[in-house]
Amino acid sequence: MIRRAHGAVGLIALAAGCVASLPPADATLQPMLRPHDALYRPDGAGPFPAVVVLHGCLGVRSKDTRWAERLRDQGYVALVVDSLTGRGLTTVEQRRDVCSGWTLWGGTRAADVRASLAHLRTLPYVDGARLGVIGFSHGAWAALDLLSTASEDDVRGLRAVVAFYPYCGMASRARWLGFRVDVPTLLLLGEADRVISTEQCVGLVRREASGGRPVAITVYPDVGHSFDWRSSPATEDARRRVGAFLGEALR
Repeated sequence: MIRRAHGAVGLIALAAGCVASLPPADATLQPMLRPHDALYRPDGAGPFPAVVVLHGCLGVRSKDTRWAERLRDQGYVALVVDSLTGRGLTTVEQRRDVCSGWTLWGGTRAADVRASLAHLRTLPYVDGARLGVIGFSHGAWAALDLLSTASEDDVRGLRAVVAFYPYCGMASRARWLGFRVDVPTLLLLGEADRVISTEQCVGLVRREASGGRPVAITVYPDVGHSFDWRSSPATEDARRRVGAFLGEALR
């Protein structure tokens, strides 16, 4: 995940037009992304509510798979989207550049989210009116940047966004633009995070909530970045909160 120390990178982002509107999710994204999808589907014909799962900066990991399996077992189609392999970002060094903020920012991946929602709406066993997104770290950055740049049509059927420990710093479009659409959003962060600034995300949430946006946040004490990798009271509580949040929004 991009680190706070890279303030200079954030300034470059502004100069390069970071706060511009999201580029079109054109047809080139579907053939780039879809061959690398992992889709988890409940038994039966459906149609089921569906959730896009967005990995962190190192790519799809076992934790993403566990979340997808949990979602499937709860009655959701889970679409794990790989934003790196189709772009040729396959080596450890290349993926570390993503984590450092030199390659593939959240604003670019926001278009992946939009294209993936559009893809879900075409599947006969998915209820396109009941869609969600859950992102982790870099993927959560992408999810929030989608909300800052999307049109109402882009998020048609999107009823819930969950963002685990997102980046909310200088290169975040959500930080500068705020949210453009009303989608219930839940942020889950660790107070001891040393990778992203929890304080910046708290500030974003306070600002959006004061403007009437449906956004909530939980900050867990004594845990840091990627806290849900391991079992802990924070992880168990986060799982309960996500289950209740998606259940209310999508069912």
